[in-house]
Amino acid sequence: MLSVLQLTRHYFSEVWVQANPALKTRAPTEDYDIAIHSSKETLDAQGHWHLAVTVVLSESKKEAPPRYTAKLTVHGDFTLHADVPEDKRSRIVRANGGALLLSAAREMLIAVTARSEHGPLELAVFDPRVFLEERPEPSQPPAA
Repeated sequence: MLSVLQLTRHYFSEVWVQANPALKTRAPTEDYDIAIHSSKETLDAQGHWHLAVTVVLSESKKEAPPRYTAKLTVHGDFTLHADVPEDKRSRIVRANGGALLLSAAREMLIAVTARSEHGPLELAVFDPRVFLEERPEPSQPPAA
């Protein structure tokens, strides 16, 4: 059985990853400030939904320096089954669509860092409720 939400297309408008040039060895632990931002979902005349998710990894002051700083923005086009009640549509698109787009960002990040100076970096898994809050577009992370 198919999900009521189908991802029909996804693409990246921004992929920025920088290895920390000051880091000579991998620290046993690293701490990131990770910010997840989702845009206001939109619905076009044909019934297709659009959502964008931006992931920003920046240096935290709490632990060892991070191996990478990064910013990725992934967009998704979705179709939603017509039987979904109107009052639940936005939440389904934002929570489930956001989780799907975060998975795409996770795969892109590991693919880019797998061949990078400090080795592969896997993004954490987040509670899909983070996508229900609308936040302003983040700025570029500071260089490491």
